[in-house]
Amino acid sequence: MSLQALLTRAQLTLHQANDLVISKLSSYPVFHHHFNDPTSTMMTLSLTYLLVFVLIYLGVRSVLLKYGIIDLDKDEKIFIDKPIHVAHLKAQCVAVTKNKKQKLTYEIEFSPEDYDYEHDEELGTTLGLLKRKLYHLFKVSDFYEVEGLSGFTLDHVHVFHQSGRGLVEEHDDEALCLLDIQTGDFVRVLFDCQEL
Repeated sequence: MSLQALLTRAQLTLHQANDLVISKLSSYPVFHHHFNDPTSTMMTLSLTYLLVFVLIYLGVRSVLLKYGIIDLDKDEKIFIDKPIHVAHLKAQCVAVTKNKKQKLTYEIEFSPEDYDYEHDEELGTTLGLLKRKLYHLFKVSDFYEVEGLSGFTLDHVHVFHQSGRGLVEEHDDEALCLLDIQTGDFVRVLFDCQEL
């Protein structure tokens, strides 16, 4: 098929689409005067097509984001209508030494003093604060004392989402609610003491 034939076919398709849009829109009284002259017809059609393309783009993008096919850039902010901070969660922990594994469970509550006022206090506490709380809870545990785990630092605390996805240090400044953790959820925690 030649280029000329392709262009002719595209023009024919565009004219058919324009006729369809004009017939549908002109059936509404609001749009009668929009099709009185060629300039207003062209402007109305252009804005209609633009609106359709924007809606298609936003729809496809939201589906791709929902299913995790694409991710947002770090700089791109998501508007949250009503931020829901994490008030409490359960931490299912495993402490691993060279010879032993010990399961520990902690119920952690967050008060307004724990909220991150530096970024946005309405989003609640951050992953970094959760790690610090877990670190201090583990350091006062019987297992820590019995095993004599000197040298244990915050770097030995590894937090995982309940789905199993690791929450790395890069997310320490992010609010828990932005990491898909909600009130009442649980997180998995590894206290890695094998090298101590």
